[in-house]
Amino acid sequence: MPSSRASPSRIVAIAASIVGTIVLFAFGWFVGLLEIYNVPGALTGDQQLTDRGILGSLIITASWITVFWRHRVPFLVLAAGAVLAAVGSEYLLLLIGGFAVSTRRPGRFARWVRWGVPVAVVGFALREAFGPWGGAVVWALADNRESPVLEVVAPLVIATLSLGAYCGALALSRAYRRTDSATHLAEHERARADMLGSELERKQVREQVARELHDSLGQRLTMISFRSDEIETAAAAGDPRVVDFARSLRAETVRAADDLSALVNDLRTPLGHAPSAPAPTMRGIADIVRSHRAAGVRLETIILLEGLDGASDLLHQNVYRLVQEGLSNAVRHAPGCVIRIFLDGTPADGVRLRIENDLTAAPGVLSTHGAGLGATGMRERVEQIGGEIWIGEHEGSFIVDATLPWLTPDAS
Repeated sequence: MPSSRASPSRIVAIAASIVGTIVLFAFGWFVGLLEIYNVPGALTGDQQLTDRGILGSLIITASWITVFWRHRVPFLVLAAGAVLAAVGSEYLLLLIGGFAVSTRRPGRFARWVRWGVPVAVVGFALREAFGPWGGAVVWALADNRESPVLEVVAPLVIATLSLGAYCGALALSRAYRRTDSATHLAEHERARADMLGSELERKQVREQVARELHDSLGQRLTMISFRSDEIETAAAAGDPRVVDFARSLRAETVRAADDLSALVNDLRTPLGHAPSAPAPTMRGIADIVRSHRAAGVRLETIILLEGLDGASDLLHQNVYRLVQEGLSNAVRHAPGCVIRIFLDGTPADGVRLRIENDLTAAPGVLSTHGAGLGATGMRERVEQIGGEIWIGEHEGSFIVDATLPWLTPDAS
């Protein structure tokens, strides 16, 4: 269960807020009592408090007590400050209340308060400078209480400084709120970006698994289907090779199971660990050609590869899968046709792969299962390493033509 104890920083913040509020109350209360001199009839001729002065002192004390609730009930502080300004005491509490309302209760009323408080302060200062009320603080601090210039200028200067501090505090608070809002927005966007990044990563993993399943198992299943057709035809004709075809079918089934097992083990391998099964390389393309020829697929091949030790694993795997998928598509969609493969790869010129088969197939049913998936997977593999590929029909042939850059282990 989470601990209910406050953190040390939280305790320090609360203590600082309490101490600051006490200091603010003491200062404001002192200034308010000093400003009781502004209230006509508050003092007798020998400077003793009258009943009106005592009542004013109680009002000042009660009004300044509200400063302790300026965060929770800012309107109460504003009202208390308005009372003190109205009776002619001082306007410091009015400024505090206006600031609290403007920052704690934003809205239309807060906008009126934000501009109404300075107007009230200016009116108070003018009344203090030119009216019968005012000058208590100035008189207490001045040596010459009879100076008419001091009585007029000092209230206006104090009001100007007070309004400057008030407007500066509002501007600082607004800047802080905007910064805080921008920080929260940035954190929200960062969390959203992390979530989208995780989703994108999962999507990429799913796409990679789909490509591997389609390219590796798809080719094996195509050969199994091809072998099954051979067995069916041979059995119907009494061909003695049916036993050899059955053995070949079993071998293809075992290889398909091995490919599936290797893929599952790779998915279970923790990040940062080497996969359990070696990745396919371009050297394995010869095995693909031999297995297809052994199954009776008619192939014409030209394979010229140099510098394979200097090629990256990603290039090896993608070229291998391209040949595997290209052959699988040709066998599946155009059985009986001659399939021509041209593969040329050097570190200087990159890799050029062309797989071509006639569109006119031998008698039989053309499979449409998985149509389009192989082409999509091949395009994704080529684009993954910055290559180019063209897939389509041309002059009675179906062609897969890909050009890939030569990637070294450092470049990939």
